[in-house]
Amino acid sequence: MKAGRLKTENLYAAPKKNEHMPPPSDTVLQSRSVAMKYAVKYTVLAAAVLLSACALTPEQQAEREAARIRARQNLQVGLAAQCDPETARLMRRQFDGDTGSGEKERQAFRLAYLDRVNDKMFQACYKMAWQSYAAQVELEDMRRYRYYDDWWYGPRPWGPWWW
Repeated sequence: MKAGRLKTENLYAAPKKNEHMPPPSDTVLQSRSVAMKYAVKYTVLAAAVLLSACALTPEQQAEREAARIRARQNLQVGLAAQCDPETARLMRRQFDGDTGSGEKERQAFRLAYLDRVNDKMFQACYKMAWQSYAAQVELEDMRRYRYYDDWWYGPRPWGPWWW
C-alpha cells in the first residue's frame, strides 16, 4: 500500500460468509431438522383429516342420488298432470313400484300405462310442457344473473362496462 492512501471498503460487496454471525451449533441444527420433520408430518396429517372430513360417505351419496331421482320423477309427474291427470297417476304408480300384486294386475297396468303414455295428444302436450319448463328455468337463470355483463368482470348493477 502506498503511503498517504486510505484503505476504502466496498460498501456494496456482500459480506463474507459467517463474518458477522458465528456458525450454529450442532444442537441447533438438529432441533431445526426435528422441528421440520414434525411440521411436515403434522401438515400432511392435517390435510388428510380436512379432506376426509369433507368427503361424502357412500350412504350420503346414495341418499343424495335418491333425492335427485325422486325430484326428477316428481317433475315428470307434475308435467304429465298438466296434460292428463290419469296418466300422471299411472306414472306415479309406476315410479312407486305399485304396478299390482298379481301377474294379471301387472299386465293390465302395463297395458293401461302404455296406452296412456303412447297417446299422440299426450306426447305432444308433454313435449310442450317440457319445453315450457325448460324455458322457465332459462328465464329464471337469466333473471338471477341479469347483473352479470360477462363472466370476467362480474356483477355490475349500474349497467355494462361501456356506460
